[in-house]
Amino acid sequence: MTHLSNTELCQPCSDDIHCCGSTEAVIRLALSALVLVATFAVPVYDIRSRSLQQKRRKQTSNSDKSDRQESEDVLE
Repeated sequence: MTHLSNTELCQPCSDDIHCCGSTEAVIRLALSALVLVATFAVPVYDIRSRSLQQKRRKQTSNSDKSDRQESEDVLE
């Protein structure tokens, strides 16, 4: 099995700065964008799902109240 090191992938340039190809830059940029999207997507999804649950609970409690009212009206 062949092991690659950072020095094999990125050849050093002048002043001890590593000059890597555009492929690595694109991969790093894509990963950074993915992390950024996930950072905002997870809380937004959580907030939306919680508000949807609250709406369902309100609808359920309102329908229960109307069902009770209808049954009381029938009994009278």
